[in-house]
Amino acid sequence: MDRDGRHPGVWKRLVVESRLSGLGKEMDHTENCIRFARHNFENLQSLIRFADAKAGALAGYVFVLVGTGANLFIKALDKFHLSGSFWRGVLDTLFCIGWTAFLAIAAVVVLRRLLGVVLPRSAKHYDKVDHSRNIMYWEHIALRANNEAYAQDVSRCDSATELRNLSDQGYELAKIVGVKMKAVDSVRVPVLWMTLSWVVGISTAALVILVG
Repeated sequence: MDRDGRHPGVWKRLVVESRLSGLGKEMDHTENCIRFARHNFENLQSLIRFADAKAGALAGYVFVLVGTGANLFIKALDKFHLSGSFWRGVLDTLFCIGWTAFLAIAAVVVLRRLLGVVLPRSAKHYDKVDHSRNIMYWEHIALRANNEAYAQDVSRCDSATELRNLSDQGYELAKIVGVKMKAVDSVRVPVLWMTLSWVVGISTAALVILVG
C-alpha cells in the first residue's frame, strides 16, 4: 500500500490507462486529419472536373457558332465584292471585320486558353521523391521498378504517411484548381467579344446575300 492507500497494481493500471487514453486521443486526431484531408482531396477533384466541364462547354459553344455560321459565310463569299455604292462598301467591310475578328478571337484566344485548362499537368511542388513515402501520385508510383516494389512500399504505409500523401496531393490539386479557374475566368470577355463579332458576321453575311 502507498501513502494514499492504493495498491501498487492500481497505480500501474492507472498509468497504463492514462497512456492508452493519450494514445487513443492521438490516433483520433490523426484519423480526423486524414478524414479532413480526404474530404478536401475529393472536393478539389470535383472542382477540377467542374473546370474541365466548363471549358468543354465553352469549346462546344465556339464550335456551334462556327458550324452555324459556316454555311452562311460560304454563301456570302460567292456574292462578296468591294465595288459598288458607298453603303455596299461599308457592308462588305463590316462583313470582313466581323468574321476576321470572330475567327481570330475564337481560334487564337478562346480555344487556346481553354486548351490550357484541360491539358494534363505534372507535380511541381516536390523537392525530391522519397520512395518510402510518396506512394499516391501516379508519376511517383511509376518510378518503382515493378508492381511488387510498389506493393511493398504500400504495405509499410502508416497513418502519418497516408496523411502526408493526402496533404501533398491536396496542395498539388489546389494549385491546379487555381490555374484552371483563372484560365476559365480569363475567357469571359473574349467569349463576349467573339459572340458580338459572330452576330456582326452573321448579320452582314445575310445582308450580302440579300443585296447580291
